[in-house]
Amino acid sequence: YVLVDEYQDTNFAQHSIVLQLTEENQRVHLIDIKTEERAEWIKKLYPNVEIKFAHNPPKQYGLDDESVKIQMEYLSKIMEGEEVTHFYSSEKYGEHVAKYMNLVDRRVDNERKTFPIRSTMIRNDLDENKNWIENHVYNDCKNIKF
Repeated sequence: YVLVDEYQDTNFAQHSIVLQLTEENQRVHLIDIKTEERAEWIKKLYPNVEIKFAHNPPKQYGLDDESVKIQMEYLSKIMEGEEVTHFYSSEKYGEHVAKYMNLVDRRVDNERKTFPIRSTMIRNDLDENKNWIENHVYNDCKNIKF
């Protein structure tokens, strides 16, 4: 299994990696999917992916020791009983997750040099950045007020 935390439909680098992994028949878990609608988008893209919902996550975020400990305990509960070997992330936070859960850390384009896009940019100007997301995600997002 590989684990992708805080999966973003709008992150082209993550999309490319998950697509390649699912084509290679890897077992992939995506977590921190906040809505059923997003889960449906993901299932259209990657029918073989298992989605782990992150309901009621801790409100405390950050890279300080206490925040990381709280987040890691929460993540461990979500993934309890699952055999995961790798952790993919485009954030510094991924280093902490991989270390805490004893996983291979795979950071992807965390400086956004290969894919110079962030979900905030898409939320701020959906039409300008629509080339970075799948058509069905774009069409659904047109009806959402960010």
